[in-house]
Amino acid sequence: MSRNADPESAPHEAHRFRVFLDTSVLVAAVFSPTGGSRALLNLGALGLLHPVVGPRVLSELDEALLRKAAQLRPRAASLLAVGRVETAPPARSDLLERVHAAVRYAPDAHVAAEALGAEVELMASLDRRHLVGNPAFASIGLRVETPGDVLSWFREQATGRGVSA
Repeated sequence: MSRNADPESAPHEAHRFRVFLDTSVLVAAVFSPTGGSRALLNLGALGLLHPVVGPRVLSELDEALLRKAAQLRPRAASLLAVGRVETAPPARSDLLERVHAAVRYAPDAHVAAEALGAEVELMASLDRRHLVGNPAFASIGLRVETPGDVLSWFREQATGRGVSA
């Protein structure tokens, strides 16, 4: 979905919050119909949240599903479509350089650069080892939270804007 969506197809477009979803969130959403990860996609389907992923995240998702449960690839594609998930452009080289200076783990740095380029409010992840709570991301201006924390943030933001959440 483009950033300039047709208001008729997204009645709450003016109230949508851009949130980058990392691979762990998408895998969780594919495997579980409940929980914060699926709830983020459901909010996207309702037009209340604008979920965004990058090409690297989509590639990682496909690789993970091929390894773990190839039969769920169609479900993943359906969730991305129904959740109205935008695919951001690949990470720009200037952002990759900036992020690599702060984040040493190359796969995380690449995903973070995609998130920064997508101009999101924050990034959702279940990776507490490398992403959530990692001060390196704050130093580059990227807030990384769990899906549950993103949902709490969304409720606070939405109530301040008069959006039903």
